[in-house]
Amino acid sequence: MKAKFKILLVFLFVFATQACKGPDSNTTANPVSATIAEGVVAIGSPLPFVSVVVTDAKGVEVTGETDAEGRYKIVEPSGSQMLAPFKVMVNSLLGETVVNLYSFALDKGVTANVTPLSTALMALLNASSDYNAATLNLSSISQTKVSEASAKLAAALAPVLSAANVSALTFNPVSTPFAANHEGLDAILDRVSVDISVSGIRLNNKFAILNEDQTTSAPIILTDTKQEGSWSEGATSLSSESIKNFTRKLKKCFAVPAASRVQYTFNPGISYGLNPSSGNVYTPDTLHADCSALTATGYKSQGKVFGQAWLHLLSNPDIDETTEFGLNSQHVEDKSGMTPVWPGDKKAYVTTISLQGKSKFSYTMFETLIRNGDVISLYGNQRKFDIQVNTQFSKFDNYLNANDSVDVRIRVGLDPTLIPNASGYGVYKTTANGSKPLPQILCAWITGPLLQKNEKHDPKNPMGGILMAPPHSELTARRDYAAIKIKYPEDFDPMNNPIHRAVLWNDCKSSNSIGSKSEVSTLVTNNQFTLDAVKTKTDSTATFPEFSPTSLNRGTDCTVVNVPGNCFPTRREYFMNNELEKAVILQSNGEPRNLMYTAYLFVDASYSESSSGTAYASFGNADSFFSSAEKLNIRLLGVMPSLSKKTQEGVVVFADGVKFPNADLGVFDAYLKTGAKTIAKGSSIDINWYCNTESIPLTKVTPHASPVAGIVINGYFRDQNNNRIGEAAYQDTLRITNETLIKQCPSSKTKGVKFFLAEDWYGYDPKDYQAGKFSQSPYNATSAYREIVLQTYDSKGGRIQSAYGGAQ
Repeated sequence: MKAKFKILLVFLFVFATQACKGPDSNTTANPVSATIAEGVVAIGSPLPFVSVVVTDAKGVEVTGETDAEGRYKIVEPSGSQMLAPFKVMVNSLLGETVVNLYSFALDKGVTANVTPLSTALMALLNASSDYNAATLNLSSISQTKVSEASAKLAAALAPVLSAANVSALTFNPVSTPFAANHEGLDAILDRVSVDISVSGIRLNNKFAILNEDQTTSAPIILTDTKQEGSWSEGATSLSSESIKNFTRKLKKCFAVPAASRVQYTFNPGISYGLNPSSGNVYTPDTLHADCSALTATGYKSQGKVFGQAWLHLLSNPDIDETTEFGLNSQHVEDKSGMTPVWPGDKKAYVTTISLQGKSKFSYTMFETLIRNGDVISLYGNQRKFDIQVNTQFSKFDNYLNANDSVDVRIRVGLDPTLIPNASGYGVYKTTANGSKPLPQILCAWITGPLLQKNEKHDPKNPMGGILMAPPHSELTARRDYAAIKIKYPEDFDPMNNPIHRAVLWNDCKSSNSIGSKSEVSTLVTNNQFTLDAVKTKTDSTATFPEFSPTSLNRGTDCTVVNVPGNCFPTRREYFMNNELEKAVILQSNGEPRNLMYTAYLFVDASYSESSSGTAYASFGNADSFFSSAEKLNIRLLGVMPSLSKKTQEGVVVFADGVKFPNADLGVFDAYLKTGAKTIAKGSSIDINWYCNTESIPLTKVTPHASPVAGIVINGYFRDQNNNRIGEAAYQDTLRITNETLIKQCPSSKTKGVKFFLAEDWYGYDPKDYQAGKFSQSPYNATSAYREIVLQTYDSKGGRIQSAYGGAQ
């Protein structure tokens, strides 16, 4: 087992009140200790208050923390003799994205910056091991090799270095001292995105100008033997002064007490119980002037005004005058042809804004900025609807059976209750008495890479895809999301084929009846489309049949090979293979901006609970219906996932590549065991997970800042067809803060939290619960299901979750 030490960070600078003591005043407790490494941790903006782990040649670890400006300095623990070279690692959860960065120091007391460029340099030095920065053997690395690799990076980035006034002759992303102030080396980080794969290092210009339908900019591909491509000029970077001025505005807004920043009301139509992630509704014209100053006139994001879009941050007392902010550019889109006219320089600067509150919990907002001269402002993506597409890895362990598996999915998040008014701003629709959300987007046709049969997608001529609709209310207690209804053949083309257009119209109008209740709906409750799946162990009983919709006929026979699209609509007709992986993942450059999805949303503003079985009645034909669609192009959030496989004992199984958080076995025994009873609303339950696996700290087993970022619990009764029963279906989410996770290991092998139930968590007792109410008509529950899900995120914002469930 590796020896480990935990020491306090020695900051490079102290507060002004301590200036007379000198910059090394914090080290007096160990005045003779040698400095191991120091530098800056940054991705363009600094990463404040994140852990920095230094490992020496013997495997001894020392851990420190960055200061507010991303600076760190780690000294040798008293009485130890650490041995060079040293590997430096940062794994940090930045909102819903995990940042994995690496660096090194060949000797004691040298600068070792930790950035995407230092990670790229290490990857280049480890070309023989699939460019894996994490596994670089530093004992074989000389200063000459470092200089040669630095020179290759400098040559690839020559125009960027020149613009940042950084000499290519002395450029070294590891040892060149810098400050995270958007100047010099930091200005290069502002402009360059780094993506590393087995084929090499891809360098992209974040300020290359994309148009609405464009899904990629040409990258530079750098290997140990060659460079392909050249730097594209693109738009001018946001200036250091403009970023500093905007950051001052952010600080001024959040220095206002949370209670005075914004007013809001509790809305039962969009609330989520005792563990809310959102759910409140902004009260118009209550935004504090210092916060209004952040936006340009006409701000709109996902159909929301600024007060609603940022409500979860504006109302959060954890974000205050101590909060640190960072801006990281993602890409730039040309908006010169937009109607209405796009303000400023007619470009959209898509940016992530990171915030770290006083509890050290981080938040991230994807935002769109505009630029007027040297002034930048929030403008939003100007979308009228709340929709996004992201990726997810999911591992399922069935506590009561043996069908354990791992799969990768595309998740389409659409809120069908947020409907734009005449001004294009969304209004949450609720039932007549205001008690439940009311969907008025009763169908949405979504298509894009791998939602068709293959990877190809033309946003101007979309084909294939899936149809989404709100689930039937007897399957879920809340109709506030869209689930998958139908999977179309790859040649489905309602744009150009009138027969297909009529099919789409009829599919969107079709209703489903459960008992006496008819609703325009889907009988599926899943908004995740499975791309690939594999067993996790050789004795798993999981099966993955292929179901290909070869025609538009509708039927119920799902036992044959050629099946209708409403059979198993949430699964690809055949799973990923090497060809598709190469075409979609490797050739697409592995960046979120490189994969585009297209959505056609159909609104029926007259839809109501009183006539829930009828929708789109005002349209006389399929042509008028299709022309009413709101078309949106949506860039994928998160890298397109790939599932590694291997053959073991003649069985194809999961070959690692993605690490999942693991629950403590005691969780199963307490909550998933045979005969588990319903637990009452308001009760607390203990969810524990492993911090240690085979005596290896989990931070080393997984490339994540924390093993758990959130917990989801599910419970529901089911009828004889395994349909969920709406009034007896419960789901709740608890997001885990960094403050909870900071001291996880190695003091204990497990970590956990208390989860307070917002509603009854249903057990395997439909015949006993509420005197058997749900086992009787009209529900007729025959079985039950219960599940615990542990969530975290990958380095590009995709979800990674472990699901533990059982049914009886």
